[in-house]
Order: sequence, then structure tokens, then C-alpha cells
Amino acid sequence: MITRDELRQIELFAHLRDDQCDWIISHSEQIQVEAGEYIFRQDAPADYWYMVISGDVQIVQVRDNAEYILATHGTGNFSGEVPLLSGAPYLASMRALVPSVLLRLDGQNFRDMFGVCPV
Repeated sequence: MITRDELRQIELFAHLRDDQCDWIISHSEQIQVEAGEYIFRQDAPADYWYMVISGDVQIVQVRDNAEYILATHGTGNFSGEVPLLSGAPYLASMRALVPSVLLRLDGQNFRDMFGVCPV
């Protein structure tokens, strides 16, 4: 489980108070994925928001029978917010490039986070 100090090392969470860090820690889960493993797939229902704690992931999209790399994310980068907020499926897939650790919040907790951590 991630600690307050580890959470604050991520720029997005650096300014959080203890109670806000504690809320994120208690309402999220940490997952580990191996290189090549998919975290989510294009067109699947968007159930989670993901933050890279360590490692590297790649966002890829299949169009016209070809795979396009949209982005590579490392520590502190996140993905999944647009489909969660819009109620749409994932627009692309995310896979690990190396063994990686991610923090994830389900859709309800992601929305609730804005009330707990408005900035």
C-alpha cells in the first residue's frame, strides 16, 4: 500500500493535507502489472482512473486495422479520466512497457475525490 510520503512524491498530490492523502489511500487500490500486460482495453467500459506510481505504460489505439501509439506515461502520469467523466468506453488501450505499479480509483471514488481534494 502506498504511504502519504510516497503519494506526495507525485506532483499531482504533493500539496495534499494528511486527511486528503488518507482518503485517497483508503479509497484506491494499488495494482502491479507485468511488461506487456494490458491495464484496460479500447472500447471496454471505463471503470477506473489510473495513476502510474512506478514504471512506464503506453496508450495505444487501433484504427483502420493499425495500432497507433498515442502516449507513453511514466511516474505521476494518469489516464482514464475522460471516459469516466463522460460515461464513454475507454478510447484506447493501456499496456505496461515494463513491470509497473499503478494506483486506481473506481468511477465513484474518482468523482468523490473532487469533493475531498478540490484542488
